[in-house]
Amino acid sequence: MPPHSQKWPDGLACQTIFQKEDENPSIRTITVVISWVEDVDQPVNSISYVLTEKQKNCWHNVGGSDQCIVMCPSAEQHGGDGGGW
Repeated sequence: MPPHSQKWPDGLACQTIFQKEDENPSIRTITVVISWVEDVDQPVNSISYVLTEKQKNCWHNVGGSDQCIVMCPSAEQHGGDGGGW
């Protein structure tokens, strides 16, 4: 989990506060680092997320669904050299 995150009650998600940038506090960012482990039963295929603005009680989603980032498959899975990914 990213720093300063709280696990969601369902145990499947977490809530993370974006950090203010030092040079421009109106910009907020978050960095997520994924460490790849070769011998896992279920590799990370995607990351689902929803953005919220608590002060406005506003959820940024896609028609009520989570947004999704599909992780790029490795070149070995496709028999290529990774060019074009």
